[in-house]
Amino acid sequence: PNGNITVFSAGPAVSYNAELHTYIAVFMSMIGVYVSASADGITWGTPQQIWQVNSASANPPQVYYPTLISPEQPAQLTTSASGYLYYANFELPGRIGHEMARRKFAIGVGIT
Repeated sequence: PNGNITVFSAGPAVSYNAELHTYIAVFMSMIGVYVSASADGITWGTPQQIWQVNSASANPPQVYYPTLISPEQPAQLTTSASGYLYYANFELPGRIGHEMARRKFAIGVGIT
């Protein structure tokens, strides 16, 4: 708990980043999308928010299942210096259920 706000994180997607030579986990929370890095895949650094998308009062969160994908890599298990953050929007106006979307990412730049 954080005051009157319940904080959680969920839906991690882990990849090995060939640019940084480290593992990267991207995950969602009630207040946005976060990334954390690990040299060994066991011990993780402090998460950094890379995209503030959700309202603390949103129930449920508006973005689910964030995953980094670099199209030139053979699978989502490896990422490069750039690519896309794929995610699911939840209940956009006029729609029911999830809708897939993506945004560009670049290491050192963030999500655009």
